[in-house]
Amino acid sequence: MVVRLIVGDDPILVGEAITSAVDELVGAGDRSLMLETLTEVDYRNDDGGWEAAKVLDAARTPPFLTERRVVVGRHLGRFPKKDEYSPIIDLLGEALETTDLVLVWERGV
Repeated sequence: MVVRLIVGDDPILVGEAITSAVDELVGAGDRSLMLETLTEVDYRNDDGGWEAAKVLDAARTPPFLTERRVVVGRHLGRFPKKDEYSPIIDLLGEALETTDLVLVWERGV
């Protein structure tokens, strides 16, 4: 498992860093099967609040028809309190070895 943490306020530099990380991790693989990108829209729950469950679910999902999987979690700045982001940190100790994570600590829209 590879974990990349990207932090920044400049959307152009953050975007370039994400593209570079994904290009390296996916390599010659099929992006449509390997890559899952989550944004703040995916973190909304039914009550209108924010929760990290989608990131956790994506990181724990085994690859399908590929050997590896790449999960990009964007806008993780939506979770500023320790009790909100601690499940993501805990995930690092229990994530699948076949899943690479790109965690992007940026503000949401």
